[in-house]
Amino acid sequence: MLKQKGGNFVEIRRNLAVNLYMIKAARGQTLDELAEELEISRSQLQRYLNGTGNFTVNTVEHMATKLKVDPIALMSSADFEEVQ
Repeated sequence: MLKQKGGNFVEIRRNLAVNLYMIKAARGQTLDELAEELEISRSQLQRYLNGTGNFTVNTVEHMATKLKVDPIALMSSADFEEVQ
C-alpha cells in the first residue's frame, strides 16, 4: 500500500502552528515574548507559526514543558489544557 509522502508530518506541523498561535493569542504575548519563553529565536518561532519549521520530538517536549501543556496535545488538533 502506498502512503502520501510527508502527509502526517504536514498535518502535525500545521497543528503545532495553530496551537502555538492560539497559546500566543490567549496569553496576549508578542512574538518576541513567546520566543523568549520558548528559548528559541524569533525567526524560528515564525517558521513554526507559518507551518514551515522542522522540529524534533525533543523540541516539542521542550516547548510543551515551557508552555506547561502536554506535548501530544501541542501536536494534535484536539483542545488542550495546561499541565499543573
